[in-house]
Amino acid sequence: MGNEKVLPAQSQSPTPKKPRTEAEKGLFDFPTAMKNVSEGHKISKKEWANEKIYGILEDDVLILYKEGAKFSWVINGGDLGGDDYFIVK
Repeated sequence: MGNEKVLPAQSQSPTPKKPRTEAEKGLFDFPTAMKNVSEGHKISKKEWANEKIYGILEDDVLILYKEGAKFSWVINGGDLGGDDYFIVK
């Protein structure tokens, strides 16, 4: 017990986000995406790589449209942590 080394505490703070590139401007995080949805906008994610996949709010329920088919949008960790949302025009 007397020979144990005590390691210094490491910072648990997240790495600061890098500034967005010109191509990434106009993208936003999940809370901002939900604000836009609540204002009536269709939103999509760059990660989905297809503007035919988008989310909207219908009768207070999040709906995900995938190429014309309608699904309940079950939010997951990837959705919550995403910062690549944009408004579909």
